[in-house]
This record gives sequence, C-alpha cells and structure tokens, in this order.
Amino acid sequence: MISQNNNFNNNNNNMMNFNNFNGMNNNMNNMNMNMNMNMNMNMNNMNNMNMNNMNMNMNNMNMNNMNMNNMNMNMNNMSNMSNMNNMNNMNNMNINMNMMNMNNNMNNNMNNNMNNNMNNNMNNNMNNNMNNNMNNNMNNNMNNFVKSNIEN
Repeated sequence: MISQNNNFNNNNNNMMNFNNFNGMNNNMNNMNMNMNMNMNMNMNNMNNMNMNNMNMNMNNMNMNNMNMNNMNMNMNNMSNMSNMNNMNNMNNMNINMNMMNMNNNMNNNMNNNMNNNMNNNMNNNMNNNMNNNMNNNMNNNMNNFVKSNIEN
C-alpha cells in the first residue's frame, strides 16, 4: 500500500503544476487525462498484490500436504512395533493426529482471515484514494482556472 500512496502523491503534485491554461476546454482535458491515469495505476497495483497473496496461499497448502504425508509414515511405522508398545503408541498417535488437525485448521482460519482483512483493506483504501484524488483534482483545476481568469 505504500507504493500506491506514493503514486497518488506524485499524481497530485503533477496536477498542481498545471498553472497556465488557454481556456476551459484545455483545463477539462488535462483534468480528465490525469484522473484516468490515477485510476489505471491503482487497478494495476491491486492486481499485483492479489497475485502475491494467491502464491502465499498455495505455498501454505503445500506445507499442509507435507504434514499429512508425515502422519501417514508414522502410522505405517507403528504397525511394525510390538504389542506392548502398540497400546501406548496408538494413544500417542491419536494425540498427535488431533494436534496436527487442530494446527491445520488454525492455519487455514488464520490464512482466510488474513486474506479477507487484506482484501477489505485494499478495497477500502483504493476506493478512498480514488475518491480523494478525484475530488482533489477537480478542486485543484477549478482553483487554478479561477486564479488564471482573475489574473487575466
């Protein structure tokens, strides 16, 4: 989100540098061009951030699959042990399996919550920034146009 804020600030600064206008039509054209540039840059940043989140989730899924494979290996090894040890090992295996399932569920919930929060924050920030930029650009252009008419 830092890079998005920098882009917005740069575009706002560029808008404030349009001091000389030949007339109302040129002024409106400059304002529309800069508003479109701001909106397109924000959409690109949003898409890139979502792609990164998707890659993170895929990596987490692969780690969960590795844990499942380890659990299967432990179950196979335990079947070769003696009867005396099987009782204790079965109890341990159940405890370990429950712990692993709990950890997987916790990880999945944390990932889902994190993604939902990040997506909501990105959507809110993008909408707020777009609205603020459009309002700022319109106000700056109107002020500059009024100033240029008064000076002329």
